Amino acid sequence: MKFRSLKSLIRWARPKFVQNAPKSGIRTLSITMVKNEQDIIETFLRTNRPYLDAMIVMDNGSIDATRSIAIKCAQELGGIFVVDSPKDTYDQAAQINAALLYSQSAFFAD
Repeated sequence: MKFRSLKSLIRWARPKFVQNAPKSGIRTLSITMVKNEQDIIETFLRTNRPYLDAMIVMDNGSIDATRSIAIKCAQELGGIFVVDSPKDTYDQAAQINAALLYSQSAFFAD
């Protein structure tokens, strides 16, 4: 079968790979990088959690109560994963993309 472009090949092949992927029950997830957001983190998590199957919160070295607030929300609401950002530098694009690739391979989310 010939394909005119890589995009058409991906469009044809993607459903075949998705059907073979194991089901984790997680279809939608968010990846968020935070640092010193104690004033809004709880509202953010409580507002968005009902609409998502899982939330990943990457703490980028907060020195305020952001991490403890996020952990308390995770214990109460469930489905929230609080992790440390791998680096203290603010390289958001690279870190979020790495988290996206890892999350997709771990959860097989849509």
